[in-house]
This record gives sequence, C-alpha cells and structure tokens, in this order.
Amino acid sequence: MSKPRDDSGLWTIHGFVELAVRMGLISGAAFSAALGQLLLAAALLALAAGIFLRFKRRPKK
Repeated sequence: MSKPRDDSGLWTIHGFVELAVRMGLISGAAFSAALGQLLLAAALLALAAGIFLRFKRRPKK
C-alpha cells in the first residue's frame, strides 16, 4: 500500500521546486548548487555593504 499524498504545501515555493524535481525539469543537485550560490552572494553583499557603510561614516581629516 502506498501512502496518501499530502498536497497541502503544493503551492508554496518548496512545492514548486518539488514539482519541478519530480517532473525532471531540474535536478536536486542543481537546485542545491543554485541555492548555495544565492546564499553566498547574499552573505558577500551584506559584508560589502557593511564595509561601505563603515568607510562612509569615518570622519574626514
């Protein structure tokens, strides 16, 4: 016997990704790599913004 499917979260972002992976449009590894790059880009952007604001607030001599 198979488990009944729970479609309650189908229309969330996770649901769309899960549907795309099941249909074979993207692979799980490709999605993981893209998500990792997105998180790395966000971290580097936050670091760069912090450095920029620190130098911007420095008093002029």
